[in-house]
Amino acid sequence: MQKFDLFGVPFMLRTPNNQRFFQSPIGGIISIICISLSMSYFFYVLIQWQQGGMLPKTSLQQIVLSYAEQNISNGQIQISIFNDTSGLDPFSKNQNIITPFLIKIKDTTFQEPVAFFSNQIQTSNGKLQFYLEPQNLQLVLNTINDQNDQNRNLQKMTQYAIVLSKCKQTLLPTGSSCADQQTIDDYFNDLSDLTLIQIVFNLQQYDPQKNKFSSVFKTQYLVLNQFLSLFTQIMVQVTQLSTNDGILLEKYSQRNYINNFVVVNQQIPADQAQLYGISYLAAFLLRLDNIQIQSIVVYPNLGEVLASIGSISSIVFLLRYVAIFLNQELLDQQIVSQLIKSYYPQFEKIEIIRDWKFQIKKALYKGKYLQYETFIIQYEQLLDIAIRKLSISNVLHEISRYQLTLQQHHGLKYFDNLSQHCVKFILSLQNEDQLDSINFEKEKLKSSDDSEKYIEHEPKTFGLLTLK
Repeated sequence: MQKFDLFGVPFMLRTPNNQRFFQSPIGGIISIICISLSMSYFFYVLIQWQQGGMLPKTSLQQIVLSYAEQNISNGQIQISIFNDTSGLDPFSKNQNIITPFLIKIKDTTFQEPVAFFSNQIQTSNGKLQFYLEPQNLQLVLNTINDQNDQNRNLQKMTQYAIVLSKCKQTLLPTGSSCADQQTIDDYFNDLSDLTLIQIVFNLQQYDPQKNKFSSVFKTQYLVLNQFLSLFTQIMVQVTQLSTNDGILLEKYSQRNYINNFVVVNQQIPADQAQLYGISYLAAFLLRLDNIQIQSIVVYPNLGEVLASIGSISSIVFLLRYVAIFLNQELLDQQIVSQLIKSYYPQFEKIEIIRDWKFQIKKALYKGKYLQYETFIIQYEQLLDIAIRKLSISNVLHEISRYQLTLQQHHGLKYFDNLSQHCVKFILSLQNEDQLDSINFEKEKLKSSDDSEKYIEHEPKTFGLLTLK
């Protein structure tokens, strides 16, 4: 199992301060700067992510639909007369001038027209505004020709026609009445070129940054003329929104909403304009557009946020190479300096002053300045010798010299005896008044004879230590 260990650690010698790593104040300052910058950016990105400051990834595409359903809720569409100076309510239930009808068209079948009348609100200038508000409309787009078992369960094509007609008592439901003919004639005769039909559609707009919907009102103006009738197609455009706002895993949600409508107008002579037997001033055909926008919004999850933080932190921690370089220089200087001081004790009292490039600027001995040129020449010579002494080849060479010297004075048996004896360790045993000395001796190696034989036949010129 030892070979499968993925978390092995290298053996490391300790520094003169009994530490595994050499550390310096400069490295500590750089480390604090890196950690401070990384943590600051970490909290900044987390706050931005929590407050929606990180923009999501958004993709849009248009597709052609053969089947779709969409509800038009109450108050989503309003029709009114713009710049009407008469002060009358043309869509009122009593004294009606213009009668609005709602006709449901399912596939190619017209259902019975249903009259509906106006609502009123008070505008900011104190005047009353009268408007029509069709309610509970369900539009269905179905252009599928293949009527298999699955398609038979789908709803049929459903459209709605809103027809505005001059009031006729015969078309009104019970409980409502037309205005007198003179009032109706005067109302249409007083129409100006600025009197228009106003269509207001309450559309939805999605804000990906705040992850919420808001209302946008789009207005369309059409001509109202008693001699030229207006036939208008209002094609409702729907957007299918898919959002993924999972923190760790995917969490998709889907919603359809109306984001726009397109108007196509056609003018017809008033005497030829009829729909389901009703002569009309204006007719509006509400239908679903077969072109749909698909929007996919993917919000950053925790993994992407941490990856973003990690990439910036990696750039910040490039400063560690500066700290490593500085620490390496300081460590080399410290080791070389200690080596020189071991041969020349006077260097303990020499103070060397360096600049930021580690270049020597001046040297003092017991508070007095040394001659700069002479000291530099001597010091550089000592540095060159110390650096060469610290090389691995020189260290092995020095050890070999010591071994050969000991072999000449004591012989090979001396090294063999050293490897088989240990130093006494005095133990204090529990519940005894006196100390008992125990001498721990190592067990002889089974291969000691072979080792000794190997040493005897080893060439005397071999300069490395013999390992036992």
